[in-house]
Amino acid sequence: MFFNDEEDMDSLLSKPSVKKSMFTSSVQANEIYNEGTIFTYTEFVTKFVYVSKNRCWQPRKQGYTIGTLNWIPPSTGELFYLRMMLAVVKGPCSYKEIRIVSGIEYPTFREARFAMGFLHDDT
Repeated sequence: MFFNDEEDMDSLLSKPSVKKSMFTSSVQANEIYNEGTIFTYTEFVTKFVYVSKNRCWQPRKQGYTIGTLNWIPPSTGELFYLRMMLAVVKGPCSYKEIRIVSGIEYPTFREARFAMGFLHDDT
């Protein structure tokens, strides 16, 4: 499935299977636990543990894990840029916060990534 605009992303995010994913649950955990807001998503999983029965994150009391993000091909469009943003944005409490760079909210994850200087065009 390709995501070329915000409408496609919104339709994906409204699916019941995605509404309570590990990622969306981490966003909710950032609202509950202030300490989660200082970590990127890959750092977050080293300090919190996912309780699959309740579909929620709780602070890790023991043990350690290495956080990783699944590989996503560039052909998926906005989903690819979202994944790129999750590697650098710390403690988002919403999708909107992921698109904010230097105090400016960009309409897409791709534009936010360009604003960060990680992407360049041929011009």
